[in-house]
Amino acid sequence: MRSDIGSEVNSFFFYKDLGSLVMQIVTAAIVIGAIGMILYFLVGGMNWLTAGGDKVKVETAQKTITQAIIGFVVIASAYAIFRLITQTFGLGDMSI
Repeated sequence: MRSDIGSEVNSFFFYKDLGSLVMQIVTAAIVIGAIGMILYFLVGGMNWLTAGGDKVKVETAQKTITQAIIGFVVIASAYAIFRLITQTFGLGDMSI
């Protein structure tokens, strides 16, 4: 009795090759990072609104918003670099 282990592994992981798996992981990481950045930005905004004039709370909220903006720049840069690599080497289309 013979068994085709390769087809069993491929059907288990739902990916036909390593490239599609990496593409899916990177896409998920960018989406999760973007959602986290938006939530972090909203938390900073809410903290600023509820600071009630307390200078320390306002500064903390400003730092949170600044960190969210830095997170946006990092995520946008990662997306641009990944998109450049996939287009340059013809690795497929990344749909977010």
